[in-house]
Amino acid sequence: MRKIIFFIVILCFAGIAIAGFKAKIVKPKEPERFESRVAVSGIGFAADLLLDGREQKEFFCRELVPHDVIAVRLAVFNDSTNELVLPLEEIRLTDPNGRDVPLVEAQAVAKAVIEGIKKNSKADQPKVAVSEKPYRRIPQAGGTDPTNDPRRDPTDPNYDPRLDPSNPNHDPNCHPNSPCDKMSRRSRLLPAPGVHVDVNPYGSEFGTLSEKLIEKNSGDKAHSADPILPSTVRDKFLFFALPNRPAGVKGFELHLPQGNGIPQPITLKF
Repeated sequence: MRKIIFFIVILCFAGIAIAGFKAKIVKPKEPERFESRVAVSGIGFAADLLLDGREQKEFFCRELVPHDVIAVRLAVFNDSTNELVLPLEEIRLTDPNGRDVPLVEAQAVAKAVIEGIKKNSKADQPKVAVSEKPYRRIPQAGGTDPTNDPRRDPTDPNYDPRLDPSNPNHDPNCHPNSPCDKMSRRSRLLPAPGVHVDVNPYGSEFGTLSEKLIEKNSGDKAHSADPILPSTVRDKFLFFALPNRPAGVKGFELHLPQGNGIPQPITLKF
């Protein structure tokens, strides 16, 4: 029973910590439903260009546009008999003016999102405040000063009227460590007055666990250099830094070089 209660408490704290973070699931999509697609030698390449913040938010915890980041959803359908490796360092995205748009790592994107959340969080959010003695021990039965028991103090949140002789509900058969004393079956340590621990110091939208989940979410959804095995699909994202948006949204091109299983250079136009 104690293990179950402990597990529930952990889940509650986790729920508080990840408030504001909602990992988005990337649902599979058929090649013909992508904005741009090319098929060659049994390999299908399909992509969507995510320039709009609302589109980005469908897949990530926050919009990326405020951080000068755009994304390309690239799905590779490897129906060939060979492994395929995406040479990430050679992939190029060009804007409508033909200029290269720099590829950025998922970790850099996650860091930008995290710093943006911290910057925009409320300045008056409480931080962790811990007193010199964050816990006090409940006196055991038969102690030298039983009146020091916080459960007999009406101002204490752990007050139990059955243990207070001055209370009409006092039960002489209920004493510390007796069967009716629930505290005897719990920890003998209680938080001291004035101790406030905020597990989410950046407000309801952010916490330490959220930061780790944002980093993991970005990494999990980014393309890697791992081989794409035959008869498998890899549907993930590439991130690009675009501080100066061109006037038009048409004319972007994603260039995949030949080699590593790609039989010829591939260009996906948006």
